[in-house]
Amino acid sequence: MLCRCGLAFAHPARSAALVGFTAALLVGCAGPTPTYPGPRKAPSEVAIVSGDVKVKIIKIDGTKVNGGAFEVLPGEHHVDVKITFLGEEISSYHKGKRKTCYADAKFIADPGQKYRAMRSSKRGKGGYLSTQKYDAWLQNITTGERLDDAMSEMNCGV
Repeated sequence: MLCRCGLAFAHPARSAALVGFTAALLVGCAGPTPTYPGPRKAPSEVAIVSGDVKVKIIKIDGTKVNGGAFEVLPGEHHVDVKITFLGEEISSYHKGKRKTCYADAKFIADPGQKYRAMRSSKRGKGGYLSTQKYDAWLQNITTGERLDDAMSEMNCGV
């Protein structure tokens, strides 16, 4: 029996197969991605590093990464981030455009801790946003500590 609801997989057997495949895919991709070799370690043995909204981690310790959150072993790490600002955050003239900036953080990860690369924008005089008003930092989400010295100055191009 076919459903006439306009779905690409309207046949019941195909729909069940698609749902099963999607569920298996989601379970396989759940959780942070390990950045170390060997078997996955317990959460108490690793730290989690992630990006906030509009902050994407692009490299960890010189290796390109793709995902939202990553497990790292305790110790010193170097994280490169890509930060996006919407045009509306810059000025009304830039509405609909984007500005991309890059920064990196060097920090010591402690086991069982969660770290997040974060950003904010502050409007200056006249409502305009200058590169001096962008702010990015690394925060230990577990303790609430802001690691101001960890993040480099942003490079936003010309």
